[in-house]
Amino acid sequence: MTVIEWNSEFETGVREIDDQHRRLVEYVNALNKVVDQPDPNREVVADVLEQVIDYTLYHFAFEEELLEETEYHLLDAHKEVHRKFTERMRDLRRRFRAGEMCARELNDTLTRWLYDHIRHADTAAIGTD
Repeated sequence: MTVIEWNSEFETGVREIDDQHRRLVEYVNALNKVVDQPDPNREVVADVLEQVIDYTLYHFAFEEELLEETEYHLLDAHKEVHRKFTERMRDLRRRFRAGEMCARELNDTLTRWLYDHIRHADTAAIGTD
């Protein structure tokens, strides 16, 4: 898998949010290191999965509070997207704990999230006053 390089397309202009997004990119890149191996290390995948879920919940709460303060007009829809993503991550965790190796699916989900949600929804929402 290709390493994701942080670039200006990911930037929202809010340092705290950008720092949190950079950390999510780091998680994806950590997973990229093992996902293409013939037998991905389950401990590494489990560690990244747990970190992503925990950090995502923290990040979403922070971001939603910021959007509430700015009275973002699409806040409810944005929260719903966050909720669905969190459900998806928890489903992957449940499947992984049941013995399924879903490292590639986790990696694909996170990569799509970074490219789609952060570059479009977050940059539009955070830039709104």
